[in-house]
Amino acid sequence: MRFSFACLALAAVAAGCTSAPVLPDAAMDAGPDAFVPTRDAAACPLECPTGRACCFGTDGTPHCVDLANDIQNCGICNRDCVATRRGDSCAHNQCGCGDFEIGCTGAENSICCPAIAGSRPYCANPGLDLGDCGGCGRTCDRNQASQCSGGMCLCGDTGGRCAGTVSDACCADLAGAYSCVDTRTDQAHCGACGHRCTAFQRCDTGVCVPTIADAGVDAP
Repeated sequence: MRFSFACLALAAVAAGCTSAPVLPDAAMDAGPDAFVPTRDAAACPLECPTGRACCFGTDGTPHCVDLANDIQNCGICNRDCVATRRGDSCAHNQCGCGDFEIGCTGAENSICCPAIAGSRPYCANPGLDLGDCGGCGRTCDRNQASQCSGGMCLCGDTGGRCAGTVSDACCADLAGAYSCVDTRTDQAHCGACGHRCTAFQRCDTGVCVPTIADAGVDAP
């Protein structure tokens, strides 16, 4: 009964009223009520074939792309695998990095680094990796540092790195704790890290030499 009342009320402005659904007036001309596609990020104007999606390029031009394999629109529009540091390829809607079909996250602790010396691209943590400290390929010199922390090469817990010279090298003690030492005079690292002089020797310009006491013992 409510439907009948509604029909009567609208009789003056409509040709008729039925219970059938009203279809879009696609056959009408471009009148005020015609649908006009908008050129914004939410409504791409192209009608793409099955299996392709309409995405806007960096220049604002719409394109039909294959989200499953397009490296600049991988999985979703404008997800650029390379620019986001997720990977160097796109397959099955997922960025891949080298041999890893599921690539890196692109976050600070997981970026895709290019191949080095014939190796395949790989995921790295530039905050902790000695070979990629602070960025891909930034290797910490082991004479200067023992670890990568926060993207910085550090020698132990000293808060910095050594110069990497004979007078300032990063060495570990017997307990495994690293520090900067002078290998010219250090008894435990004489001439090189871990080269320890005996109790009857001293380190002189990087060489273990007998002490006076030792010379007296060995004298005939």
